[in-house]
Amino acid sequence: MTDREKKELIEAEETILQLFFDAYERAMKYTKGNINLSLRMAAMLVSAMVHDQTESKSFQFLWQMGRDNK
Repeated sequence: MTDREKKELIEAEETILQLFFDAYERAMKYTKGNINLSLRMAAMLVSAMVHDQTESKSFQFLWQMGRDNK
C-alpha cells in the first residue's frame, strides 16, 4: 500500500468516525439520553450511509465536504 493510499484510508476512517459521532449526538437528543439506543441508531445510520453511498456520486460529494470542513 502506498503512502497516498494509507493517507486516503486514514481520511476515510476519520470521516466515518465523524459521521458516527454526529449521528450519535443527534440520536442522543432524539432518544432523550438513551445511550444504548443512540449507539445502535448511530451505527445503523452510518452503516446504511456508507453502504448506500460508496458507489454513488453523492458519497464522493460528502467525502469532499468532510475533507473541506477540517
